[in-house]
Amino acid sequence: MDKCVNLMERFGKRYRIEFDPAYNPKHRPRAKLDPWMMVIPGRYGTIYPDGGDYLRVDIDHHNQIAKRVGCLAGCQLVQDGEFEKTIRFPVDRLDEIAAIVHPRRKRKLSETRRKRLIAAGRRNRFSAWGTDAVSRRQTRDQTATGPQSRTEMISPTSA
Repeated sequence: MDKCVNLMERFGKRYRIEFDPAYNPKHRPRAKLDPWMMVIPGRYGTIYPDGGDYLRVDIDHHNQIAKRVGCLAGCQLVQDGEFEKTIRFPVDRLDEIAAIVHPRRKRKLSETRRKRLIAAGRRNRFSAWGTDAVSRRQTRDQTATGPQSRTEMISPTSA
């Protein structure tokens, strides 16, 4: 089998890497994942390996986008249908193709958002001593209203 570009190793930090629907990557170590089955989904097309240092992009129902990609240097139209086009291009041209096809980027958490999530989760986190947020809340409520006996809680006396 020929070598192909491993999209996860090369572009995994920038773009969201998915797998062909016919391939099940679950329960496989990252080193054993098949690079031929990796795809980069995009707004206007899907990018996948073609062998060697080449990639392909499938563009369905966006003829103007396909024309723009096809006019770039190094791009070769491989499959031409009525509503879909497949274009082969060198890996080095991915940035130019990405500007047109808009591949999905990997989500990144900003530092301020990360700190807010940590602070929000801290209130609900279980402690090492077995007290959780619920028991702390109950303790706080009991100290605020004072101790109540069981009989007062079940049947309050009317005055």
